[in-house]
Amino acid sequence: MKKLSGKITAACLVLVLAAVAATRTQAQTFTVLHNFAGPPSDGAFSAASLVMDAAGNLYGTTAFGGSGTCIALGMRGCGIVFKLDPSGHETVLHQFSGGDGAIPAAGLLMDAAGNLYGTTVQGGGAGFCGNFGCGTVFKLDPSGHETVLHGFTGGSDGGNPTAGLIMDSAGNLYGTAGFGGNFGAGVVFRIDALGNERVLHSFTGGDGREPSAALIMDAAGNLYTTAFRGGGTDFGTVVKFDSFGNSTVLHSFTGGSDGGNRELEGIPAAGLIMDAGGNLYGTNSAGGGSSFAGTVFKLDTLDNETVLHSFTGAEGAIPFAGLIMDTAGNLYGTASGGGASGGGTVFKLTVQTPQQVTQAVVNSVNALFSQGVLNGGQDNSLVAQLQHAITMMDAGKNAGAIGNLESFISEVNDLLSSGVLSPAQAAPLINAAQSVIARLS
Repeated sequence: MKKLSGKITAACLVLVLAAVAATRTQAQTFTVLHNFAGPPSDGAFSAASLVMDAAGNLYGTTAFGGSGTCIALGMRGCGIVFKLDPSGHETVLHQFSGGDGAIPAAGLLMDAAGNLYGTTVQGGGAGFCGNFGCGTVFKLDPSGHETVLHGFTGGSDGGNPTAGLIMDSAGNLYGTAGFGGNFGAGVVFRIDALGNERVLHSFTGGDGREPSAALIMDAAGNLYTTAFRGGGTDFGTVVKFDSFGNSTVLHSFTGGSDGGNRELEGIPAAGLIMDAGGNLYGTNSAGGGSSFAGTVFKLDTLDNETVLHSFTGAEGAIPFAGLIMDTAGNLYGTASGGGASGGGTVFKLTVQTPQQVTQAVVNSVNALFSQGVLNGGQDNSLVAQLQHAITMMDAGKNAGAIGNLESFISEVNDLLSSGVLSPAQAAPLINAAQSVIARLS
């Protein structure tokens, strides 16, 4: 069995290059809801996606931080479960101590009663995996009381679960553990409402090894997941399990054009989410701007990519986890590093409409007039072009709006050439206008 330290070493030291080259940029409002301060009172290094309740509160985990005595790679603490209210105020719901679990890498599941369920990679008191055990499945009730539903031994029951859980209509939990099982290659497990574990499938290697992603279930009760390794060429598999636990390899990755184990070992690959229009949203843990700290991206139905945000490090870096979206279309996620204390952040991303972006440029132009940079005639001319563009957009006449925006850019360049505007003043205006043109084209 492998130990967590090797996995987290990879997570901390290896950056995965963005798979799709950015073709567009898009204006948005990026808000840091919380900066993780680290131990002993707060968490650090969140590799997990969030879950939101009906009131808009966010819930998640951090792998390290808290008051526990776990140590790996210089990071301290056994991890926490946290809650953020809509204003960003954090409540630490639980601090893992080791015996009750350690180092949660996955997001949470919430049932109708508000109970939270999750996994920890280590802890639990059983097995030989270091940091207090081979992992747990846990439940946290609304009062913050934790119950360990299962402590993995690393043997036939599995060990080191890195992925989250799903629940069926009867309240049974399903998940994967990356190691253990009859062949040491990991398991698919079920835990009933009383906490009894049943191994539904032990990976053989031929059908996959080291499953690190969550399961999904279809209407017939079949389960699907991916394995990090194994299959025909050891680049991983996509696998289906019937209700008896029999596996069918749907695809064995070759490591070529079809990909394969590009995600970081031991860290769940960040999945995608889809909006009502069929657009996909996700994160990359590297790439982006000059800081190379990762991005949030959108793929439209024609597979055109838009970079919604490039992380700078100051407001977060290296987002491993996927995103969630609220009913208003706002995106929420976590960054594993960066932020005020280097322990990562929770963020909110509000994508602005083209009209909102253009109005923001109007405000910037008027601010330059108020500062005495532009005279009244220059201000009026620039604002008129922008306001005409907004009118055209409202009427659905994108070509006319693009014409107004191109005229605006030409005027800004003239003011730049004549020395009225400095490069630092002109560049944001031009970039914003160009981003709107890209969206309207």
